[in-house]
Amino acid sequence: IYRQDYIVGPRLDQIADDTLRAAVVDSCVNHGSTAAIKMLQHAVGATTDGVMGPQTIALANTANGRRAAIRLLCERARVYARIVEKNPTQVKFLEGWINRATAQIEAIA
Repeated sequence: IYRQDYIVGPRLDQIADDTLRAAVVDSCVNHGSTAAIKMLQHAVGATTDGVMGPQTIALANTANGRRAAIRLLCERARVYARIVEKNPTQVKFLEGWINRATAQIEAIA
């Protein structure tokens, strides 16, 4: 189920770099595939439409995977901030969300 819903279904298996793919898959689990793909697109300079199409795949596979993964995870932290800004009751989850993203950044760095 995990592989189908979070890797193969959204076409994340087509990301060649293991580090970048792991960051996108974890984002997909937390935010859903459309949001995770938008974060990837932002990180690699693709059009941010949430579709894992040929342009996104090509840019992901020519990008520096480590650098793109860090950019994606930084964007993810900004997404968390926007969630709390829109709904302050979500602040109780912010520390855990940030810990998850920063742990991945630390593992990459």
